[in-house]
Amino acid sequence: LYVQDLERIRENAARLRRAFPNADIAYAVKANTTRAVLSTLERVGVDAECAAAGEVQRSLDAGFPPNRIRYTAVNPPAADLDHVWSIDGVDEMTITVGARDTLDRVAERGFNGRLCVRVNPGVGAGHHQKVSTGAEPKFGVPYGRAAEFCRAASERGFDVVGVHAHAGSGISGDDLSAHRELVERMADLTRELERDGLVPAFVAVGGGFGVPYRPEEAPIDLQRVATATRQALGETTARLAIEPGRYFVADAG
Repeated sequence: LYVQDLERIRENAARLRRAFPNADIAYAVKANTTRAVLSTLERVGVDAECAAAGEVQRSLDAGFPPNRIRYTAVNPPAADLDHVWSIDGVDEMTITVGARDTLDRVAERGFNGRLCVRVNPGVGAGHHQKVSTGAEPKFGVPYGRAAEFCRAASERGFDVVGVHAHAGSGISGDDLSAHRELVERMADLTRELERDGLVPAFVAVGGGFGVPYRPEEAPIDLQRVATATRQALGETTARLAIEPGRYFVADAG
């Protein structure tokens, strides 16, 4: 039996909205895929960020329209791609790719729509090395080749609408140096693309906002994280996008 406090989830969503009032906010569906959770977040205006075809299907079943779904799969198997491409409205989704191979496989299926490029920023954060995803080449286009990758994708007919990076999970708010560096690097990449005539609509910096797991642990200072994020982003025409998962649901079950 799983018991979810949907009002607490709505409160967490409202808290994120107050801290990041001008950001695009998506829920990392892998954190909890139950329909009640997904439907609640859809109704409060949060989008869905999906790492697998099953998460895409669950989001659709819960009421998310395709244009509010981002499919961010890492080296997705053919069966996953085939399922997503069988969905009516797939051309309205935003597809995130983090490797040339994935871009080729997406193109083979006839997609030339809204594309987001996942970048390995070369900097990681998180409460444990096993969940720090940005520093080592675990996934994502290497930072030094990201601008070239975006330009090549655009020349192939893709609509490059965003760039994406994720430093890790469990960001505490105490030491934000790695998070600041990630956001700064992604902002620099965005401005480079803007100078080249590519104008991404958003720059996504992941989620990973930590939550207290023990009574003696203090909750994250979300306002401090938001202020640091905005300062690091600086001036760019791209909107900030965040993708929290556990922050919505960890204390609501």
